[in-house]
Amino acid sequence: MKNRTLIILFLFLSVFSCRSKSSNEKLTIVPEKSEFYINKDSLLFQLNRSIGNEDESLYSNFLIEWNQKFQPNGLNFINQNEVTKSIFEIFKELYYPKSLNELGSWQKDYSRSQNYYVIQNTIKFCIADSPIDTIVNFRPPVILPQSTILYTSKIHNEIYNEFLKQLGKKAVIDLTTEVNPNAQLTGNDKKIELIEKYFPISLDSNLSNWSILSFPYINLITFNKDMNKAKVNFVVGSQGGVAELKKKNEKWIIIESNATWIE
Repeated sequence: MKNRTLIILFLFLSVFSCRSKSSNEKLTIVPEKSEFYINKDSLLFQLNRSIGNEDESLYSNFLIEWNQKFQPNGLNFINQNEVTKSIFEIFKELYYPKSLNELGSWQKDYSRSQNYYVIQNTIKFCIADSPIDTIVNFRPPVILPQSTILYTSKIHNEIYNEFLKQLGKKAVIDLTTEVNPNAQLTGNDKKIELIEKYFPISLDSNLSNWSILSFPYINLITFNKDMNKAKVNFVVGSQGGVAELKKKNEKWIIIESNATWIE
């Protein structure tokens, strides 16, 4: 019985395994032309001016402009080959942040409705034992009723991280401990409260870097050789999970999804 279990485990790992080193076997993905240009210093100035002065109208305009400038990927990019098409379909199948409990059991409830959902701008994937590859400027078409989508960028991630680090250790303490609801809000409290009125922010396990991404965050999609099965590693807060999907009648469906680790 033990040998049989080991054989099954070996076969599973053989079907779903990736190599991270560089290789000519990588799939060629034609990048989508990006006509927009954003200046990091300008965006950081706008964030400081709005959140720093606790000016909600300015911050609301900042988010509206962000939403209008970064639009979803076009069909030519999404459907350029079977792999990219499958990646976008799988993301859409898994990305239901308002019902995260369908993907696993989480210690914290992240399923509350938000004004905005911030989606990752890169996604990693591989096919069987091929090297890991990455789609950049990843902006999947997502519709969440009564909420607005923000497609993040490296610069947006950086400016929020820099701004929140300026608030110092007090901001970290406020976000990681239970705050007395009757206590008077400090300046930092009000700044964090204004940001989180539109979407939550989170800290990594070392309490050193901030994230604005809305969960689930998809770490890696691994396809089998026949491109009809996929394993997806994803993150929800300080926990992670694995989902298994199968292609049936030209449609990707979730077979199983569970929380598998916690920091």
